Amino acid sequence: MMSSSASAQTCTSLDTVLEKLDLHSRDLLVGVLQSGRCLKHARLTCRALRDTVDGSLGKINVLVKAADAERVAAGVKFPLWRWTRLTRIAISPDYGEPGFTEMALPFIGQPAECLLRITDVKFVSHDLSTTVEATAALASLLYRMSSVRSVHLRVPLSSEPLQQLVLSDALGSLTQLEELDLGRGFPAALVGRLADRLKRVTLYPSETVTVGDLCCAVSMMHLLESAELAELQADRASPLVDLLKRPPPKLQTLRVVMLEEVRWLMHLTSGRVTSVRQEVEYPEFQDILDFAAEVLLPLLDVSLLDSLELDGLFLPLLKDYDRRLQPLRALVKRCRRVRLGTLTLANGVQVSHGLDTVRLLGMPDHIDFFCDYVGCRVDLRRNSSPGAASSLHEGPAASGTSSSGGGGGLPAARGVNLALELMLQRLDQQQQLPADSRRGSVVQLVRLRSPLFTRLACAPDALRAWMLQLASHAAEEQVAAAAAAGADAAAQAGASASAPMKACCPVPTAGAVVVECASAEGAAAVAAAARKALAAVGFCHGHDDDAVRVHVVAASSPDELLVEACQALWDSGQGGSEEERLQLLLEVGCGLAVKWPWMGLQEADELAAAAAAAAAAAPWAQ
Repeated sequence: MMSSSASAQTCTSLDTVLEKLDLHSRDLLVGVLQSGRCLKHARLTCRALRDTVDGSLGKINVLVKAADAERVAAGVKFPLWRWTRLTRIAISPDYGEPGFTEMALPFIGQPAECLLRITDVKFVSHDLSTTVEATAALASLLYRMSSVRSVHLRVPLSSEPLQQLVLSDALGSLTQLEELDLGRGFPAALVGRLADRLKRVTLYPSETVTVGDLCCAVSMMHLLESAELAELQADRASPLVDLLKRPPPKLQTLRVVMLEEVRWLMHLTSGRVTSVRQEVEYPEFQDILDFAAEVLLPLLDVSLLDSLELDGLFLPLLKDYDRRLQPLRALVKRCRRVRLGTLTLANGVQVSHGLDTVRLLGMPDHIDFFCDYVGCRVDLRRNSSPGAASSLHEGPAASGTSSSGGGGGLPAARGVNLALELMLQRLDQQQQLPADSRRGSVVQLVRLRSPLFTRLACAPDALRAWMLQLASHAAEEQVAAAAAAGADAAAQAGASASAPMKACCPVPTAGAVVVECASAEGAAAVAAAARKALAAVGFCHGHDDDAVRVHVVAASSPDELLVEACQALWDSGQGGSEEERLQLLLEVGCGLAVKWPWMGLQEADELAAAAAAAAAAAPWAQ
């Protein structure tokens, strides 16, 4: 009998199950229903369920394939007529399909009342770079949908004036149209013909349609409440200033989506921009400055902005920090309130620059560091003073002044050492995971503590040599343990196939080293080898848990431990005022960016293989 899990993998739907039943099985199924006198009820229930689904469905997404043309030509219609409450439909060509004329296939042969029910229609292409387009086909279809209120045409449109005119006329025939999302290249002047009805619009510039053309079209739409201008370039966005100074009377929101992956949302009240929000968490620093200089500062030349919100700011390494920051400083002076979501520091950023940025924009919700391939996020809203992380700067004088003068950063070693000590402390306080809870991602660690490591910390090459020698001895221990357990030759060969040690992290101020191991067996071998090595120089006696301790930690990598330590450093509330604690945290991030403390031991594989081969002949443990 097939298990339930296997059955679930093989039969993914009820249709699949029923299709696999042969005639005899179907007769048996009907017989069971009939014997229980529930055949009639089963038929009525299934029919009622189908009618309920068909009668309640109000929105569908249709993926059209080129092969559907043959089925429609053979008289097989799409079942749109069956869904009596269908009002919203989205049509997309399948990935890799060559054309867009097929997007009209679902509507062929449908009764008029079916098309008249549709109020929201979307045509969306996965490939906007293709030269294939279906402007005429879409126009002829729109002529038949007089009840449509929302049209999204995110498909390639023709650049031929005649076809554009036909599509414009088709859109003009939609007397109830309120929302329009047009693809690239459609003349803004033709959109202006719909100014008497549109309340929401999304427009794109192109080689023939400038940002100025779009702004002119938007300004004519006297009923417009919400507009989005997409794929703009910051150095060509200046026409937005005139639009925002003299917006349509009912415009409430304008979203500007830049090619540089920056999104600005502006709220207007009584024809005045009252708040601006940058909606991307990791925008490029220069993109923020460019938009501020090109649009926001000219817009606010004689007025103040009630609220400026930056969901994120990426602070790069800057040589001329003060000069580069001038547009942002000037913008903050024109804002009554400022809020920063995530401050992301690039590798090499000076601590003083990070502090000055926070003094300018206020305490962020999060600080992110990216060190090599490791990301570290610290939530500053936790254990902070009331309203500190989420509060908004009050008054136009909140911009502050730079204390760094673009000078050198503060020393980062103090913060890194504190984070490492905290990581070590958390390890020592952590309870061992029960064996039955180790099914997920776990990290096998061995913590070594000895005055020896305080000395070796001053000589990184000597420390690395000592750790590689330990890796060699640990490999011998691993093979010896496999042999002592009665493992066969194949198992012993497997034990020597990889090094038991993967990486290590020295904690100089605590006289300790944390070793990442490849497995539980590897951790045991490293612990045994470390005890012998430390005992040989008089730093360990027997099973000294303070000198050598094995930890099994629930994590996907040891890097997570250091990330958690950074958060704990902030959560502890220790280290002085909030600004002093922030400075300490920035020291951690900048220090980790300069040198991530986990050292890879790639050479350990070769050393372990050689040592394991020797141990197989004459085990070191004997």
